[in-house]
Amino acid sequence: MSVSQNQASYTWRLNPSYIQNIQNRKFKNDYIMKEELGKGGFGTVMRCVTKDGKKELAAKINNSPDKKASMKMEADFSRDLSFDANNPNVKPHMNLVNIFDSITEGDIVYNLYEMASGGDLMEAINEKEFFAAVDAAIAIKQILDGVHFMHERGILHRDLKPHNILVQGRDIQVYKVTDFGLCCKRHTDAQGQFIAKAHGNAGTPQYQPPECHIPPKEYDTDFDIWSCGCILYQMLAGYPPFFDSDAAKLQRSIIDIDFPYPSPEWENMADAKDMIDKMLAPIENFAQVWHNSGNRVYPKARYNRQTYAQLITDKFYTDGAAQHIRTKPTETTLEKYNARCVAKKAILEAYWAANPPPPPPAP
Repeated sequence: MSVSQNQASYTWRLNPSYIQNIQNRKFKNDYIMKEELGKGGFGTVMRCVTKDGKKELAAKINNSPDKKASMKMEADFSRDLSFDANNPNVKPHMNLVNIFDSITEGDIVYNLYEMASGGDLMEAINEKEFFAAVDAAIAIKQILDGVHFMHERGILHRDLKPHNILVQGRDIQVYKVTDFGLCCKRHTDAQGQFIAKAHGNAGTPQYQPPECHIPPKEYDTDFDIWSCGCILYQMLAGYPPFFDSDAAKLQRSIIDIDFPYPSPEWENMADAKDMIDKMLAPIENFAQVWHNSGNRVYPKARYNRQTYAQLITDKFYTDGAAQHIRTKPTETTLEKYNARCVAKKAILEAYWAANPPPPPPAP
């Protein structure tokens, strides 16, 4: 079954009470809390079910009052993506994790999303070690489709990475973009025409484009295209194109677009490398921005960063990926990255042991 056929049959409806903006609702009146699914700096994600038992959901719950505003803003972005008040016939996109409901009780916000049963893309990469090129092509096409749907609705994600891509299903996998907490609106006029770039620092450093590191730090939809390029590289290699424990060295490698295609794993991957080079490329006129920041010459690149419309017609999606014969990743590169991941995990575990988030409120 093709992606387009899946999208045509995809159905998702928000809770009518949420659409109607009914106030003073109580979580416990409509939902039953189940087990914990995960936690982070914002709070906790719990599995829950509707009182009638017909729908299973993931409830994202803030752990402190200072997270309330960002949780409500995330719900607003999610609602804009899942429901169009001006055109109720527009369907939510299958490659986004769609919101079902949001309930605020005092300082606590419950954002309820559709469940994705297959974990996240980072877990899938770790389990496989690397993706076959054909599987990576299917995944990145779906991710780009979801991101393009966001861009059409005037929203930038700004934090795309494997941890923020969920996997639904096993035999036929659907990839869903999630975590809209760092989204921002595109700057458009009353007719929806683009008028100015967004600006400021956002996202995860490893997946940020060069323009986030050079003043005036302005960007548009090309920010998310770069991040998707990093994700494609990581699916194929098992490690991201840019990683370094030294923040200054990491920033330098991103600005220079200096990442490796080590042998032997990349030797027979010409179309994949070409696709990545079209995504991990400078934006148009970035060389001038670089020069204005006190630098003389910007490193030469094969392409300017391509758009969604250009990328979806790439031969990597047609016959290119099928021709790739993938070999085992270079042990030294993969081990180096994995060692840093283990160290980072240990630091995070120690932090959460010393600073545990409060338990979710009892419904």
